[in-house]
Amino acid sequence: TEMIVWGGLFPNSGDILNSGGRYNPISDSWVATSMGANVPSVRYRHTAVWSGTEMIVWAGFDGANILNSGGRYNPDTDSWAITSIGANVPTARTYHTAVWSGTEMLVWGGSDGVSTYFNSGGRYNPSTDSWTTTSVAADVPTGRDLHTAVWSGTEMIVWGGFDGSSSVNSGGRYNPTNNSWMVTSVGANAPVNRNTHTAVWNGIKMIVWGGGDGGAYFNSGGLYNPVDDSWAVTSMGANTPEGTSEHTAIWSGREMIVWGGYNGSYTQTIGAYTPSNFRVSGNLIGLNGDQLVLQNNAQDDLTLTADGLFEFETTVFESSSYAVTVLTDPQSPAQTCTVSNGSGTNVTADVDDILVNCVDDFFDVGVTVTGLAAGNSVLLENNAGDLLTVSENKLLTNFASQVGNGMDYNITFNSQPTAPNQTCSIVPGEEAGTVNAADVDVQVTCTTNQYMIDVTVSGLDTNNAIAVSNNGQTLSISNNVTQSFISLDDETAYAVTTTQPTGPNQVCTVSGGNGGSFNGVGVIAGENVAIWIDCVTTLYSIGVTVNGLDDNNSLEVSTNFQLIRFFSNTTSVFPYHLNDGTAYAVELLAQPTSPNQQCTTTGGNSGSDDGSGTISGADVAITVECVTNSYFIGGTISGLLENNYLVLQNNAGDDQIITANGAYIFDTPLLDEESYDVQIFLQPDDPIQPCVATNNTSTLAGADVDNVDISCEPGDDLIYRDGFDGLGAFNQFN
Repeated sequence: TEMIVWGGLFPNSGDILNSGGRYNPISDSWVATSMGANVPSVRYRHTAVWSGTEMIVWAGFDGANILNSGGRYNPDTDSWAITSIGANVPTARTYHTAVWSGTEMLVWGGSDGVSTYFNSGGRYNPSTDSWTTTSVAADVPTGRDLHTAVWSGTEMIVWGGFDGSSSVNSGGRYNPTNNSWMVTSVGANAPVNRNTHTAVWNGIKMIVWGGGDGGAYFNSGGLYNPVDDSWAVTSMGANTPEGTSEHTAIWSGREMIVWGGYNGSYTQTIGAYTPSNFRVSGNLIGLNGDQLVLQNNAQDDLTLTADGLFEFETTVFESSSYAVTVLTDPQSPAQTCTVSNGSGTNVTADVDDILVNCVDDFFDVGVTVTGLAAGNSVLLENNAGDLLTVSENKLLTNFASQVGNGMDYNITFNSQPTAPNQTCSIVPGEEAGTVNAADVDVQVTCTTNQYMIDVTVSGLDTNNAIAVSNNGQTLSISNNVTQSFISLDDETAYAVTTTQPTGPNQVCTVSGGNGGSFNGVGVIAGENVAIWIDCVTTLYSIGVTVNGLDDNNSLEVSTNFQLIRFFSNTTSVFPYHLNDGTAYAVELLAQPTSPNQQCTTTGGNSGSDDGSGTISGADVAITVECVTNSYFIGGTISGLLENNYLVLQNNAGDDQIITANGAYIFDTPLLDEESYDVQIFLQPDDPIQPCVATNNTSTLAGADVDNVDISCEPGDDLIYRDGFDGLGAFNQFN
């Protein structure tokens, strides 16, 4: 924004200065530079470069001494800092050159003002306030002063000057990256020897002009191209300024402007040199986007919004090069534009054959799948036509057809994985969209379908419970319901088992499943599984064993509405078995009567040993013991004299001695329906009495017999005894 000048020689008085000023062309005004702390000493024939933030002044002549000191001026703070004079600082000199490389000030050449001409130099780094020596090895130019130097962007190009004996037209290119030199051409079109000339860099070439040599003043020059180490002659046609030396020259961006100088006297000559220029143009086709921005030689931006011919505003110099590139491709829709015939060198005519072709950008649309089961695949579809099968996880897989930028995509599922069955999904809103100048990667998440295993229980006793298990899960079921296990992945093997209930004992059978055996075993196959558990209470028999039943008798035994009729002593089982836990009570419907018998029921688990209880996991055995009823035989004795006796027998046994009248009973009872035959085994004999039995023979009929009467008469023995007193009794049995 400002021009900064400093130091020099005041010609009228011969004063040497260390003052300066900052000129603002906008306001056409000056501001003096600081004369405070660290301002360099007075000097002229010094150099100054601009670093981007500071003006760096170095070396020169103070009227008595050649210098190697300097200073850095900061216009923002209007202050100075001293440059290092420590290690590697170049030898004091004047009439040298200095250029700014972007990071360093490169100083080279010059003389001591007497007889020594330097081919040495140094690189000053203001960030570290340090110096590095420039190479004096192979290809370094000969020592000189009154030469020129320009910075090309990668090299310092030194040319011309005075070597102590004559002017020269040689030079060199110094590369600070590898600290090396290359010789510049002195061949065709190289300017003649000169010093006190000027040189500028136009972005492609170094333009040398003017200067003098031993009283000759030149208005000629040359264009040096470092790319091919060649020279071209500058025009000497109309409006060429008169030859001068010690003038100034700058590059404006389009032309070199020369002003002032000396050619025997100081002049105010001015001239503007424009190298031969050529137009750069071409044709644009295929533009559909908003705009295309082209560049030539990495500058001179050209914005195009429609197909057709185009031309860059800035021309290129004769013998220079051009390189047309795309700076910004079109958007909305995005396109990629390519340049044909876009570059060339040593231009000698207008360039008009450049072709720029723009095509819509196409981008991949793909999916990245996660969760896909091994061996499975999912079939997707883009825009209802482009099918894509994906069988790998975490691998971006693109649809075969690309989608143009700005075009829509819509990804759907043509079919879901089936081995096992899975459901793949895309986060809602992400399955469709518009391609926006980038590939599309849609995330697909697959989860294996889960299915229920439903267990329906029937027949389970209300007092029972079962534990139903599968794959580490257990259902506790205590009534006849349907319950479900936690869902399992498709193709999971299952085997449903159950415990057996014991209160009462039941047998629960598992059925269902697709394993082929219908036993609750199988593999989930894309649907819920129905399992049935049917519980049947265990049946137990009640058996009855009858002992002692008379052959002529029968016996009816019942329990729980069942009846068994016995006709003999045997064991029989009730026809219908009873559920475990069922109460029972085995009863006799009637006692046998032919003959009468008394039957008693024993067994059972009630604790009463009476044929009753509750079935408890085992068959029941009941015993019926029958005993035929027995009855006593007796009657009444009458007529038996005191102190007399008789002996009765029943069935020729069971003697009964009767000594008194009244009721009697045989000691031994007889079984019902047994015959009895009561006889007087021994008649009374003291005295002899005839006794007669009545009702003494029959069969027992369910009751005691008490009517076998014995009637005794006095008998003859008592008559003799009474009629023949003294003769003694006569026993008719004697």
